[in-house]
Amino acid sequence: MHKVLDYMGWIVAILAIGAVVFMMGCSSGSNYNVPIKSLKRVPRIGVKKPNPNYYLVLPSDTLLAIATRLKLNHHDIATYNGMEQPYTIYSGQRLRVTKPKYVVVKKPKPCQRPLTEGANRQKRLGEVPKIRLASRWLWPVRGKVPADFDGKGINIIAARGTTIKAVQAGTVVYAGNGLKGYGNLIILKHANNFLSAYAHNETLLVAEGAVVAQAQHIATMGSSAANKVMLHFEIRKNGKPVDPKRYLQ
Repeated sequence: MHKVLDYMGWIVAILAIGAVVFMMGCSSGSNYNVPIKSLKRVPRIGVKKPNPNYYLVLPSDTLLAIATRLKLNHHDIATYNGMEQPYTIYSGQRLRVTKPKYVVVKKPKPCQRPLTEGANRQKRLGEVPKIRLASRWLWPVRGKVPADFDGKGINIIAARGTTIKAVQAGTVVYAGNGLKGYGNLIILKHANNFLSAYAHNETLLVAEGAVVAQAQHIATMGSSAANKVMLHFEIRKNGKPVDPKRYLQ
């Protein structure tokens, strides 16, 4: 019995000493709390917006197709980028499509020897053959025109498969379906900075680079990228759309 009391006495003494030490620690004012560092805000990584001054060339692009899509003059784009004829572009190339503050105009190199006319001249310079405009512009196809000039061109309604003619002699500078909303499209380049465009065709009868005569069959009527069979026809002067009815006879 005495031993039990002795053990209990020791336990009480130990607890008393622990309480005293604890009270002394609290009264000393020591702070054992670990300070919490303020967390820095992680900056947001935003999506980089495309630069509106430039255009990234796609595999199926041509300079004329890009200019048509952006409603620009392809000669201006060539000037902005210091390009020379035949205006060759490459997939993945960044083209400036707005006028820079300063435009560097390259001076033509002097010819070492005189250039002959005809095929040799075109081969060396890569130029589109110059073909004079006829006095009359032909209708590309005869049909119903349901509405007047809409700021871009006119629509002509005719039967599917009807052949479409070149309104003037010229060179095929685009033949394909890479321009959204135009379907199978042909663009001809004529003299005096004129272009003519033929959209929504079913079949294309000429290829890029071909020289066509006035009234030559270049396509057939269709409904590609359209809700009905029709020809969307445009004439552009210096890259800007003009009313085709002012020229067609």
